[in-house]
Order: sequence, then structure tokens, then C-alpha cells
Amino acid sequence: MKLRLFLFSAALASLVLLVTAAKEPQPTLKVQTGPVAETEEPPLTTSAVARTRAKGHIYIEAAVPGGWAPNRWQNTNLKLSVQGPQHGVAAVDGTRLYVRLVGKKAPKRVTVVAHVGGQTWQRGSVTGWTRKTVHVDVPRKVAAPKELPARFFRAWSQYIRARGDAWWGRRTPFHSFAASRASVMAGRSATGTAVNRRERRSDLGEMMSLYTGATSVEEALQADRGLRYREEDASKRTVAIDSIEAVPLKPHPWEEMIRELGKPVKSEPLAARVPDDMLYLHFHDLRTAVKAAADVDQWLTPLARLVEWRSGDSFLAERYERQLMIERTGLSKTLGHIAAKGVAVTCGDPFLREGADVSILFHVRNKTLLNSSLLGYEASARSRHPKMKEATYTVHGHSVRNVFTADRTVNQHRMDLDGVIYVSNSRRAIERFADVYDGRAPALQKSGDYRYMRAVYPYDRAEEDGYVFISDAFVARAISPRTKILQARRMAAQADMAAVGYASLMYGWLEGRAPKNIDAVVEAGYLSRDELKHADGTPIAFDAATGASSKVWGRTSVLTPLADLDIAKATPAEKAAYDQFRTGYQRYWRTFIDPIAVRIRRSSDGKRFEVDGRMLPLIERSDYDELIGMVGRGLIVPPVLMNGAQWTLAIGEKSRLRRELDKMGRFLGSTRIKFGWLGDWVMVGTGDGPALWDLAVLTDMVPRAKRHWKSPRDAEVAGILNHAPLYVGAEVRNPISLVATLTAIRAFAESAAPGMVEWKEGARHRNVKTVKIEVTLRGRNAPPDPFAIHYAIADSAIIVALNEATLLQQVDRILDGHAPRPPARDGTDDEVAVQTHLGFAADRPDSWLIKVAQAMIETEALRQRSAAFRDMEVLVNGLRKGLPTRESTLAYLGFHPATVQGGQFELTDGALTHTLYGTETTPIVPAVPVEGAPLTRLLETLSTVGAGIEFEGEGKTRGLHIRLGWSRR
Repeated sequence: MKLRLFLFSAALASLVLLVTAAKEPQPTLKVQTGPVAETEEPPLTTSAVARTRAKGHIYIEAAVPGGWAPNRWQNTNLKLSVQGPQHGVAAVDGTRLYVRLVGKKAPKRVTVVAHVGGQTWQRGSVTGWTRKTVHVDVPRKVAAPKELPARFFRAWSQYIRARGDAWWGRRTPFHSFAASRASVMAGRSATGTAVNRRERRSDLGEMMSLYTGATSVEEALQADRGLRYREEDASKRTVAIDSIEAVPLKPHPWEEMIRELGKPVKSEPLAARVPDDMLYLHFHDLRTAVKAAADVDQWLTPLARLVEWRSGDSFLAERYERQLMIERTGLSKTLGHIAAKGVAVTCGDPFLREGADVSILFHVRNKTLLNSSLLGYEASARSRHPKMKEATYTVHGHSVRNVFTADRTVNQHRMDLDGVIYVSNSRRAIERFADVYDGRAPALQKSGDYRYMRAVYPYDRAEEDGYVFISDAFVARAISPRTKILQARRMAAQADMAAVGYASLMYGWLEGRAPKNIDAVVEAGYLSRDELKHADGTPIAFDAATGASSKVWGRTSVLTPLADLDIAKATPAEKAAYDQFRTGYQRYWRTFIDPIAVRIRRSSDGKRFEVDGRMLPLIERSDYDELIGMVGRGLIVPPVLMNGAQWTLAIGEKSRLRRELDKMGRFLGSTRIKFGWLGDWVMVGTGDGPALWDLAVLTDMVPRAKRHWKSPRDAEVAGILNHAPLYVGAEVRNPISLVATLTAIRAFAESAAPGMVEWKEGARHRNVKTVKIEVTLRGRNAPPDPFAIHYAIADSAIIVALNEATLLQQVDRILDGHAPRPPARDGTDDEVAVQTHLGFAADRPDSWLIKVAQAMIETEALRQRSAAFRDMEVLVNGLRKGLPTRESTLAYLGFHPATVQGGQFELTDGALTHTLYGTETTPIVPAVPVEGAPLTRLLETLSTVGAGIEFEGEGKTRGLHIRLGWSRR
């Protein structure tokens, strides 16, 4: 009997689930995914009008056949290949088709295959390509103009530049270099002299960027190294570096500010061992440090690549681990908190991607255990690098052990001082640590800005897991004449080395084989002999497997840290560039420097991660100033979200938003439409539901195969909007004024569109009256159901939504006490108060909110995919050794081309394919969510995200307070 009852109950439950699932609403708009076939057109035939032979190559010129008239949009997505036993390349210039073949004998017919892409500038569209085959007949007797090679190189320059042009406007460095170099070769082929170079960009001004400098390298490669322009040589360095005026910065009155704060200063011991001008990251538990680093790798690294549209991975963490001979996972599992009381990571400058001095400090608990683990990692490194060397030196009487390889792939300096083991990739950094220990240099723990922030964020193992601090002195060092000019020189040196590698790749593209050595590249004219040295005379070595390198500057992918470089004098141009940088910097940062402190909290199970950071002063005339002006200085405690996304703004008394809203009323021609009733907050948000997906499809946020897309009819659009879970809300300070405003809006609508707008009373919900505003459209394409807006006033708040269900949900939230609110006046409020807050919450991994987020990410991933394809193509065509290894990609590009959503590149019958995205000309649009993709897994585990901004203080204490947190299921 019990078994029958159990089976009956199970069957009934299954039936209920099936019925419920069947009734769950689904999106109305369908999205076509999968392969996008290439259209093949009938072959075309044309005849050569010119042919010549030069330096082991055949050059052919023909008229573009009728039926194909390339325009500039098609040239942006044009891929040409030459078929036949002879290697060749082709290019189109207007109505002329050019072919360059390797060999001395011209064939009777040349076949060129043109893959032409369509319009791809829409966000979510992936368009099919068209394949055009052109047969070029080559007569025995035809004109042989001497300038034909120059015509070819001019056309190929335009073609290869267009191949590197992404449709969002970003150009890949190799294509830019090759285009510029081909332009030079065209000029020399025609006249024997190089073409004129473009004007310099305010000397070295563009290399004075505070950040990575990658843009400077790209610019130098495409415009300077490509055109064989070199920097000024070392003989012009006549200005003493110490004579160049640095940015004049006044430190805060820290001790006075600490007294005003009225809180004790509590700091961790390792801060006493670090120079005050190093970036500093501290964890009190080694296990938490490793787990937090894994969180960053899983969450932030893919997102950062996506935001940058970076087409590959530089493996920064792995690079520094190998250089320092540290294995994070091993340290966490083997040592944890047993061998070390705490760990700190320091860095001397912000240029981590290019190469910085990175050090790890272990506060020793068990020296034997820690040393044995470090020796184990060294043995592992030695198995990979059998030629690794070892040396010992002393720094002010302190012994330092250095283990290294010739190319600095491994470069560990290790020192043990009084309970702290220092591991660094820089000798200068080790020397500076010794200076701090001996009292010759100031320690971070004693600096005023560190002490102030440690009063704001007192060291407490229970309150923080990690702590990041960027000091006044670090910023001053980063913007000093020494750092800025050295970084500019290092970027120029990196561009020099990259140009050598790019010239070798260009040889592979045009000759169809890898060069035997760099001399072959020089002899072919893709590189000049004087480009095998830097401006300071340092020679550049080249190896086909490891790329270009120099003893002073390092390698293209791993540069020598600035800390280990010397500079005594600068050129007048370098001084002028720094003077320009100093003027621009002072224009924004008028008085004070900018310490930044960030507290990190991570739950033991890894399901919650919180970041609480402060920066002061706040930069003037920035986007933050714009936001302050818009919302004012009011504060709100953001509401808790159940299932949706919401942006909440505190509206201060003097906010510009109030004035802008009143202006809008006057713009509509009614002085009675005013917003004096507006209270202390405004919110804009969305709930969950299938209409959210339809709305995303409608606004091109969902990837699709464009050829299968049909625009929805007006009726479908109206239906989508009527079900979209969008809403806005605001606090009502003066109900009477609100009523007057609503009355004025109604009168304006009725006069502007008579008979089309109707106000209707809706159902009451929890004693709250709702109003429905219907907009009736007339005409042949008018939707059967009128478009409607719903609003209600509940508990001193007005809510406006596109459908009644969303309106009632928000009314329930307001009535249940989940509206934004001002903080307690007595300061006893435990909740976080901010000026603006972005929140996201999903109750299940397959919610429509998550699906829309996944679609938006995949749209960006498709852009990143295009860049990855073109960068990988550079290496396949340039190296001529099949699919390149990771070592080769890092040596030539500095990163490994890869798609952010996973999958692998393959070579199938010589064609570059991808396991997830197909080929460039026959792409695959994956269905969302992309099964098993890194960012898919990330979003499916995401439960909540919150980000709040608060502007604190005035004058010397004017700063920015940011809180960011997320939780996983």
C-alpha cells in the first residue's frame, strides 16, 4: 500500500511539473545559430594586362573582371589567396587585380580566390561570406613596366592594412607594420628612395602614458618602425635626468588627518620590510592568497580580455611564477599557514604586462618547511631549463642567492633577513629591501598615507583577508622623469625587437617559406641592417624559435624591469615630452597625490568575494565629477534585490538631475511639467522573464546568423514591450506637486496626440491604486493590442512599468520595506550608504537574466574571436610551420591568440579552423549559453553582484569610496 501511494504521488508530482513547464512562457523571437554557409558564385575570367620579372618573382596586373567591383567596405573584409604550385599573394586596388608569384616562370593561368565578407558592423550579427573565384589568363606577350612591383606593393599595403582593421576600429600591430613596410618598398621600387614618413606625434609625448604603453608600441610599429623611422641615437642624450623638473606634488597633512579621524593605526609586520614607493599586496593566510588569485584568474581575467578585445592570453601569472620559481597551488597545499604567518607581493612600477620587478615576501613560521618547498620548485624548474645557472652575491653584508637562465625566463633572487624570506626577479629590488631593513630607506609602515589608510582600514585578521595599497611615493615614482623616460625608451626598444620579428613574419607571408636566418630577411628587403640594433647601439639578436632579444632590454614578451635599468641623461626631445606630460598631469591633479587602499574579503567556501576601496584625492574634471554634479551629495542605502537588475541613484538637493528634468518639461512646451516633487532617490531596473530575452534580441544584444534574421512586425514589437519587465521608480517628496505634474503630462499628451492616449484606472493591489496609460496606434501595421504604460504611487514612491505584473512586483517591494532609503542620521546604521549603486540578483542559473548576460558576453566574444583569428593567421602564414606553438606566439606577438570562450585552433587541409567558431569565412554562431565555456560557467554560478560608489569628504579628504561584491551559489 505504501509503495502504491509513493508511486501515485511521484506520478502526480511529475504531471504537475510537466504542466507547469508547459505553461511557462517562452520568448517569441527566434534566433538562428549554427554554421553560416559561404555563398559560392560562378567563376570569373580576366586577362593580364602587364607582367614583369624582378628578383626571383613574377608580378602580374589584370583588370578586375565584370561582376566584381570591390568597394572600401568589402576591402575591410576581403581575404585573397592564390591557388597553384607556385606560392603567390594577391591584392586589389580599385579596378586592378595584382598577383606576385615566387619563381622565374609565369604560368599560363593564375587562379585567385576572393572571400568577401558582408556588412558586419551590427553588434550581434554574424554575416555569411561570398566566395569568388577569378581565373587570370597570362598571355605570352604583354607589357612589362618596371614600376609594376611598386604598384603591387602599394596595393598589397592597402590590402594587408585592411586585413588588420577590425570593424570596431582597432588595428592589429603586424598588419599595420607590414602595410607601412610595403609602402616603403613600393616607394623604393619606383624611385629608389624611401617614402616620406609622417609627422611625429609630439616627439615622445604619446609614450608618456602612465599605463602599459602597449598602444605606444602599436603606434610605433605601424607608423615608425614600419616606415623605418628610428628614435634619436644615444649621442644626443645631453640633459641630466636629475635636472628635469618632476611633477610638483604636495603630500597630504597625514598626521593631522589621522588625529581628526580619531582612530588607532593598526598594521601588519611585513609593511615594515617594504619600501614606501612599492605597490603592496598583503594576505595574512597563504591559502587565502592562492584562492583569491584563482578567483581573479577565473572571474576577472576572461572579463578583462573581453573588455579589452584582447585576442589572446599573455600568461602573466604563470610567467612570473616561472621566473620566481614559485608554484601557487603547491604553496597553498603544502604550506598554507603552517610555514608562513603572512605573505606580501610587491611591485616597483605598474607595467606588469611588459615586465616589472615583482617580489614575494614570506613572514616565516617554519623556515625548514618553506625552504624545502622552494628548493623543490627549483628542482622542477631545473628539469625544464638544464642550463640554469646559480650565483651568490652580497648586499651590504646580506647574502643573496641568484638562480637564472640567460634569457631571464628564470631569474630568482632570494634573501633571508630576520624571519622574512624575500624572493624577487630583480637585484635592485633586493637591494632596496636590504636598505629598508638596515634603515637606509623609509619603510611603508612609517609613511603617513599608509598609516592613515590603516586607521581607516585597521589590520584585523577577522575583518580582512587581503589588503592592497598604492602609496603616494609609488605614484610619484611612476610619474617621475626617470620612470617615464625609461618606459618610453623601453617601449621603443620593444618596438625595435617586434619589428625584427614582424619583418621575419612578413617574409613568410610573401615568400611562402620561413627565412633561413635574419640575413635572408635583410637580403629580401623586408628589414635593413641598421634595424638590428637599438637607438643606443645595443645589438638585437634573432632566433626563429624564440624571436628577437637584446641583452639590455630583454625579449619582446618579457622586458627587463625598469628597476634594473640605468638612466643618467635624456635627450632634449625626451625632456620636452616629459614637460608636456607634467603640464597635462598638473591640469587634473592639482595639489595632492593619490593613495589607494583596498580591503579584500573572501569567504572560506569561496562563495562570497568583497572589495572595499578608497582613493583620495578624487581627480578633478573627470567622469566622477560629472556623476557628482548629476546626483549631488545625497546618500542612500540600496535595496536588496530578489531577482533582477537595478541602478539606484541618490538625488541631492543641488543635483543637476533636478534641473535637467525641469528643462525637459519646458522643452515639451509645458511650464507645468516640473519635478519639484522628486525625493531623495531614483531607480531604474528590470525583473526577469522571457520578454527580457526578446528585448535583447530586438536590440541586437543576442548573437545571430544575420541572413536568417527577419525584422519583427510592429505587433510583435508592441507585444514584447508590453511584457518587458522594465521599470523606473522615484521617491515622492511632495504628493500634491506630483499630482499637478501628472495632470500636466496628461493634458500635454492629449493635446499632442488626440484620441490616441487613454488613461484607465487599474485594479487595486494591497490598497494601492494603479493606472494604465494606453497608446493606440492606427494603420495597416498597427498592433492588435495597444501599447501600455502602468504606474502607481505606493508609500511615498511612484513606480512606472511596462506591464502590470512588473508594476505589482515593485509595489510589493516598496510596501515590504525594500525601497532605497536614506542612512540613519545618528550614524548607527550598519548598512552601506552610497551615492549610486548597481545591483544584480538571479535566483537560478537558467534565469532569463543570466541568459541575457550570457548573450551580451557572447556578442563581445564574437568580436574578440575575429581578432584572435587574424592574429593566429599572422603566425600561420608567417612561420610556415603549421599551427604555431605557445612559445612561438609569445615570442612574436607577446601573447597567445585564443578565444575567450574556449575552444582550440586547428589546421584542416591548410585552413585555419576553430573547434567552437568554425572558420573565418564559414563561421559558426554558437547557441547561447555556450555550453562549457568559461564565462558561461561563471555566470551560471553567479547569484548576486553589487557595486556602490560614495564620494567622501571635501578638500584634502575629498575621495572616492567603492564597494564591490559578488556571491556564487
